[in-house]
Amino acid sequence: MLIFYAKAYGEIYTWVDEEGVTHFSERNVADRKSEEISEKISKEGNFIEFGEFEELGDTELPKLVEDRKEEKITVKIHIELIGYGMSKERLNLIGNQIRGMYTFYVESLGWDPVAPWPVKIKIFGDHHSFERYQAETSGSLPYYRSHYSHRNREVLMHGTEFAEATMGVLFHEASHAIMAMRKYNVSPWISEGIAEVFESSTYTRGKMVFRKNDEWTRKIQHKLREGSLEPAQNYFNYRDKWSGEGRRAERRRYMIAWSLMRFLLSTPERINALKGGLSGDFASHYPGGIKALDKDWRQWIRQL
Repeated sequence: MLIFYAKAYGEIYTWVDEEGVTHFSERNVADRKSEEISEKISKEGNFIEFGEFEELGDTELPKLVEDRKEEKITVKIHIELIGYGMSKERLNLIGNQIRGMYTFYVESLGWDPVAPWPVKIKIFGDHHSFERYQAETSGSLPYYRSHYSHRNREVLMHGTEFAEATMGVLFHEASHAIMAMRKYNVSPWISEGIAEVFESSTYTRGKMVFRKNDEWTRKIQHKLREGSLEPAQNYFNYRDKWSGEGRRAERRRYMIAWSLMRFLLSTPERINALKGGLSGDFASHYPGGIKALDKDWRQWIRQL
């Protein structure tokens, strides 16, 4: 079900129910605190709600759940455009990719088949409105980059051109939105690593395809050769060493996290270890323990 709100005349009201789901109506709903948004739509953009979707087919990702006959996978995706226009085809592409991502979280990491809340995305066409919205809703200094807001459970995107790289950032932040539905305090080496994997992926015709990252492959292999790659256990324990030290160091952390998670997503056995390791305990879930994980990870890097 796709509901596309682009009406530029008449009155359109929006209100949020007890479960946090946004609804639209051409009349004011009694006993609801609703907002008249028709003028806002004509000036700032469209409101799009992706409704319930059918269960998806097989993907190229190894799955732990091969024959699931219970509830269908259901995730709602709300996209709000503020001072920005986007084609229906591009919106459908975004919805399709996020559905594929949520299906992975369900079938391989054990998330609930029915998402507890929607994946909400706000896309701002100019930086002023991007910063102003954050100041009005968070009460703190705004982030200058696109990000996922845990406080408001929404992805906030700023970009005047949605090229492939920008779309990748959107999928990265959507992964955080899905991760937050079950695991809020997971190590950044896991959450950021999985988000990086999805940043360079494409879901098409029922299959999730990961694009090769030649630049990071060369760099991670170089770190392995020069001996600067620490044991895997160290990275999983470095919760306090994720931020700081400049942009170059930050990108290096993302690269290492990407390699760890891409490795753990390569076989059903490793995905199972990842599922158990979301609490930080890989030793009891990976065959042979954390030392075997580290050895296999390094061998995997050599073969990239």
